[in-house]
Amino acid sequence: MILSFLSFKDNIKTSVLSKRWRNLCYETGNISFKESEYADHSVSDFISRRVSFVRYMLNWVSRVPIQFIKRFEICLGYPVGFEAEIKSLIEFSISRQVKKLVLDFSSPYWRNTWDGLRYDDFVIELPALIYGLQTLESLKIYACWFDPSRFANLGLRKLSIGWFRLEKIKSLLSKFCPLLESLSIISCYLDEIFMIAGQIRELIIENCIFPSMYCLLNLPNIDVFKYSGNVIVFDFQKVNMRLLKDVYLDFGNDEPTYIFN
Repeated sequence: MILSFLSFKDNIKTSVLSKRWRNLCYETGNISFKESEYADHSVSDFISRRVSFVRYMLNWVSRVPIQFIKRFEICLGYPVGFEAEIKSLIEFSISRQVKKLVLDFSSPYWRNTWDGLRYDDFVIELPALIYGLQTLESLKIYACWFDPSRFANLGLRKLSIGWFRLEKIKSLLSKFCPLLESLSIISCYLDEIFMIAGQIRELIIENCIFPSMYCLLNLPNIDVFKYSGNVIVFDFQKVNMRLLKDVYLDFGNDEPTYIFN
């Protein structure tokens, strides 16, 4: 119970409390692997640190005794050379019936938008097993290959997509309706006719590229809308403006930021 209230980083620290606590940290239901927080003082060069971090993740999950985990997170920018290891880690989370999954493989050296990226900048592909995972309630995938049309999950409530070329957004959302409540689209390239429809209550769009500079929104239950990026046309259809509680619009340094509550 104590471990469940701690962050993953603080959870690890409890292993030094006593012999009884030494291995209790592996029973946490919230596992978070972030390269930015990992330190191995025995190595100095970048490549060796990455190898050490990947080995650390694999060693950790090999010691997890519990059969169900609430949250599993991997943040490793541009993990070229570690594709097999990352796949095994994702499959581990799937085998433990994960509820909240965060996979962030975007590089900290990339710009804020899709500009300049190529398809070969993405080296990780979602395992096929994830498309039918019914326990998944929240999913965040950045710079990771996946096929939106293959999802068969009807219980997902929160979805965040980053660093991806969205060409089948309609197919993707149709799989998650009517339970999807929150949708975030970050640094993506969006197809020319971009439309979002459904029962979404929160929509966040940041630093995306709209070739047509137009977006159609058919969201009758939306109450939070946040947008940052270039000025484009948002066509709201069947939206109850009385339900909107929070609106944030940021069009860049040359334009004012608008916040409505």
